[in-house]
Amino acid sequence: MYHIKEDKRAKTSANMIYQGLSYCLKKKTFDKITITDIQQASTVGRATFYRGFDHLIDVLHWQCDCCFQDMTTIFFKNEVYKHKKEGLLLCFLDYWTEHSTILEQLLSINRVDIIYACHQKNSLTILDFFGKLQPLPNTSYEYFITIRSSIFIGILLVWIKHGKKETSSQLLHIISKQIDFIKDSYFYI
Repeated sequence: MYHIKEDKRAKTSANMIYQGLSYCLKKKTFDKITITDIQQASTVGRATFYRGFDHLIDVLHWQCDCCFQDMTTIFFKNEVYKHKKEGLLLCFLDYWTEHSTILEQLLSINRVDIIYACHQKNSLTILDFFGKLQPLPNTSYEYFITIRSSIFIGILLVWIKHGKKETSSQLLHIISKQIDFIKDSYFYI
């Protein structure tokens, strides 16, 4: 678990640790990286590391959460995104096509579960916004979140697997076509 305080100094240290880990991931596999490696790459002391993180994986979890929070902030600040039916999806795709490093890092160490957990955690803020515009299904709320998380994350993982060739607009078009196909199909799966 991570414990980053809401002050500039703690966030700066956490970011330096993440940058150090990113550097190390270019040189070694995740399971071979030590806290000492992170110290040397980030110039942040061991005590500072443990003040913010319990384990090395927590650094990637924190960065993934930060990215999802950043994307959410962008969505709320951008009136164009907020007033289009596909606005949230487009914001999501625009953001991740520019900030895919953390997704690639988690994918490379088979920790897609962290991406899903961060998406589900941070989607609650956005769902509160949409809940004011349209009532959301109360009885199957977890399914509502899970379906959207699975679609969003699944699309990004395939995009990364295929070499990140498509733009966010092309991805939006692909998703729209697939949703239309599902709606018009004789089967859902």
